[in-house]
Amino acid sequence: MDLGSAEALALERVGNGRKFARRRRFRRVAAGQVQLAFDTITALLPLIEAGRVKPLAAATPERSALAPDIPTVSESGCPRVVGGTWFGVMAPRDTPPAAMEKTSAVIQESLASPEMEEQFIKRGFVPTPCDATALAGHIQSESARWKGVADTIGLQLD
Repeated sequence: MDLGSAEALALERVGNGRKFARRRRFRRVAAGQVQLAFDTITALLPLIEAGRVKPLAAATPERSALAPDIPTVSESGCPRVVGGTWFGVMAPRDTPPAAMEKTSAVIQESLASPEMEEQFIKRGFVPTPCDATALAGHIQSESARWKGVADTIGLQLD
């Protein structure tokens, strides 16, 4: 079976990230009703530590500092499956450039502090500060990447 192909798994959508849907999804995985689920390490770690679910792999480029024994999907034999969660700070299009630059500098300075970095890592995130140009490039590349995945598997939006 080629785990990099759409035919490898039968997929069932079990809610979105809302709290009630997430709890239902976790219960179904723990009960063996759903074979596989994706979520953040911080959401799954309590279930992993309680032995209710078994972690297979992290869909991130690197292993998580919170669970370094869990291999990445790439390490597990599917090098094209890399995901992860990222966040960007946005402002309205007509925000003055000086305000954007000042805000960006404050955010980058804050993210560079050891205290803030520690808080992010405790929550399963790796702070990667960047400027507006780099963020725009990241958004473009991620959009193109996931559009390609959607097109390849014939994904249609409801």
